[in-house]
Amino acid sequence: MALIPLLLAGCFGLSKQEQERFALHQQNSQEFYTKGSYRQAVQQAEMALTFDESSVGMRLMRGYCLTKLGEASGNVIVLDEAILILEELASDINDDDYRVWLGIGQAHLARALLADSEIGRMEWQLSSDFLDEAGRRAESQQLEQEREGYAFHLQRTEDALQRVLNIELQEDNTYALIELALALNLQEGREFETLEYSDRAVRELMQSNKITNNTLQEDLQLAPDFEISLETRIKENLQKERLLRSNSAHIYVTLGDDESALETLNEIERRQLMEAGHYEFRATICDRLGLLDQAVRDLESYLKLRAQVTEYDEVASETFDRIDQLVARGAQPPTFN
Repeated sequence: MALIPLLLAGCFGLSKQEQERFALHQQNSQEFYTKGSYRQAVQQAEMALTFDESSVGMRLMRGYCLTKLGEASGNVIVLDEAILILEELASDINDDDYRVWLGIGQAHLARALLADSEIGRMEWQLSSDFLDEAGRRAESQQLEQEREGYAFHLQRTEDALQRVLNIELQEDNTYALIELALALNLQEGREFETLEYSDRAVRELMQSNKITNNTLQEDLQLAPDFEISLETRIKENLQKERLLRSNSAHIYVTLGDDESALETLNEIERRQLMEAGHYEFRATICDRLGLLDQAVRDLESYLKLRAQVTEYDEVASETFDRIDQLVARGAQPPTFN
């Protein structure tokens, strides 16, 4: 994510030299963040805070960086620290600063995803025959606590991101729309809301990439670092778009709307965002809709893409069997060119 603008703290009470040191660390922190060097960015933010511990911008930077670092490493302690920093910041400011609430939403969502992973591990552990009764009770209690935490973090995510979208001029905040769509997708019974926010987020991502592409094509005097950051932004936006569209396709299948799921996957292909799993998924849908030739072509593409990344494909035999069954029902045989 491109760094959102940070507030310049009023360094009242600092000497000129201290103000210059603060400004230098602040600038370094912002530059490291823009490059995705979050560890260096948080270190510089902490250095800046030694000169002005009340700086909203640098406290916000710490929270954002720790969220990124905790999310990447799966570190609960780091994410909890990020949440604490951002929640304290929200209680200290007097106005609705969308950046703080966006950070809170992102940190809680990252924490919820870790809880979801832990819940899966615990449920698998409880299915083991090797747990004694005492161990099973302890694991069950911990599982219940993790589920409660998961629900809390999802609710806090939704509350914070809705607050962003309710702030004037932030009703189409791309990142709030993306994170909210992802949070809703984790909850049962929220399918139509997820589709709505996903659609809005995709439109914003496409518009953002259009503007960024125009900048790259029209401005021939861009600094190399800035040009790289713009190209990175485009790639990240495309990844987010792929994820949102993929989630929508799965939701349509859940709702029993295979035609809409197929159209969504076709749009992913038109946008040149297809991956191996998309072809297998579309083949399954085409099979159900009676589009047997398309199903065979998609399974063929699925196998070709998997062959590029793995020497031994454990699902190849099963996929060939599916193709044979489709051909037996009247589909055209694959070419495998």
